[in-house]
Amino acid sequence: MEIKLTDYPPMPVGPYKGIAMTNVPPDYLLQMHYHGCENERVKAYILDNLEVLTKEVDQQVLAEINDEEI
Repeated sequence: MEIKLTDYPPMPVGPYKGIAMTNVPPDYLLQMHYHGCENERVKAYILDNLEVLTKEVDQQVLAEINDEEI
């Protein structure tokens, strides 16, 4: 039985391998989700945090739009 990923264990795969899950960019995790993440632990982490990840990306996009308007 594999241990469930939380915010602090390292990302087990990809370019952010070894980085704490909480520090992996939310847009990268959402991209993994929408393109079919094959790692079951990462997939479960994304699904458990999908609402938060989506809000973080939305806030980033709004901040970028506001910066462009200035």
